[in-house]
Amino acid sequence: MISALCHNASFYSRTMVRGLGKVVCMWLFFCLLTHATLGAWTRDTRRDHAMQGFTPPRVDLSRYQSVQTRPDQHEDLALAVAISGGGHRAGNFAAGVLLALEEFTLDNGKPVNLLNEVDYFSTVSGGGFPVAVYLSTRMDYGDSRSYSFRDALSQADGRYLKNLRRDYQITLLEAAVTPKCIGFHDAGDLLEETFDDFLLGASYRAGTRSLTLNDIFRPKESGAPVTLPYWFANATIYENGCRFVFTPGLLREYDVKACTHRFEEVDLTADPGRMPLAVGLKTSASFPVLIPATTFTCRDTVDPLNPYLHLVDGGLVDNQGIYTAFEVLRQDSAKHKILLVIDAYKGISQPRSQWQASPSGPEMAIRIMKIALDSARNRLEQTLVQQQRLAEAGGVGTPIHVALISFGTLKPETVRRFDDLEQEVEAIRKQKVRGFMRRVQREFDSLVGSGRNGGEEDAEDIPNTVL
Repeated sequence: MISALCHNASFYSRTMVRGLGKVVCMWLFFCLLTHATLGAWTRDTRRDHAMQGFTPPRVDLSRYQSVQTRPDQHEDLALAVAISGGGHRAGNFAAGVLLALEEFTLDNGKPVNLLNEVDYFSTVSGGGFPVAVYLSTRMDYGDSRSYSFRDALSQADGRYLKNLRRDYQITLLEAAVTPKCIGFHDAGDLLEETFDDFLLGASYRAGTRSLTLNDIFRPKESGAPVTLPYWFANATIYENGCRFVFTPGLLREYDVKACTHRFEEVDLTADPGRMPLAVGLKTSASFPVLIPATTFTCRDTVDPLNPYLHLVDGGLVDNQGIYTAFEVLRQDSAKHKILLVIDAYKGISQPRSQWQASPSGPEMAIRIMKIALDSARNRLEQTLVQQQRLAEAGGVGTPIHVALISFGTLKPETVRRFDDLEQEVEAIRKQKVRGFMRRVQREFDSLVGSGRNGGEEDAEDIPNTVL
């Protein structure tokens, strides 16, 4: 009976929520319709008939010096790491994998620093957090041969480790009471400044100097040596849904001439490489609705009626960052190519629901925000195989070997470890019970035989393991 009452109460409360949800949905629809009618966030299409079809530009490594020229590199190995989105979950999961790469052990027992062999990072959203910390601390350290990512996380009372654990969603709430966010600026600008300070180390650097794309990418004409892996932060273009990758070359292709950094405008007309890394990291992590889109000002030579470029979260087009990773590996001339995919996906994979009623309008609106991510993740392994075949068909010289590390791939090992721990706990429990019973028996025998407490405890019967 109680179960039936609970079920009925749940049903009626859900019905009321669905009714209120319909009202809210209609109100949101009215607001969106009004917003679209006013022409905000839409293209001026009056000259589109005179323009050629748009072909998205791709990352062109021929613009830059080879990343294989870095010190202590195996030139015959190209290693790319693609890290998925997923906020703090993705960032901390990826940080653990990077630490494991730094302390990797071969089958013959020989230790090797595979993190030092990484040539390319392709990240989405929170997956870029540990890469930002890794590259910024490595550049500030200077001598890459003695650099340690583990030491970098623990230095200065572990400030970078604390910064990776920091809840950056609070920054969005702080924007509501921050005077700097009044007017043209928004919560995304405050988030970008926070990323720059705490993940890219600007607040710990003399003069609060911000790292830029020029600190990562070395154009051939620059003559400066390559010292860091190339980092590709992925975003999505709001208007056409194309993938946008933060490189100096692609910024030039899109005619980007200005961006906002630390609440000030940065002129990129002469050198797109002056784009701060924090802008790319924040843009890649601009989850729709929660974080405002990033806006760039473009030159009006190609499309004068639409001089702005709006970018949102890269997960909308590729939540694992694999397309950019394959793109750059195809262009690398190394004999051996490896793509390591670090996927922090934690969504729902099972198809059924506990509710008989169809989802309401608001529920559908919220679900649509994530359903594309779930769909792409369910096709991930198939997509990886397809990309491998395309790479081989494209004549890249050598196949690209793919390794996937995810919660799913680690689950069997985790389950096995939990089983082992349960057996260990049970063995310890039994050992403690047996020892206790033997001590009780000795005390009883001593009391019966001599009428007083006596006898020494057998030290071997007392377990020395305490949980």
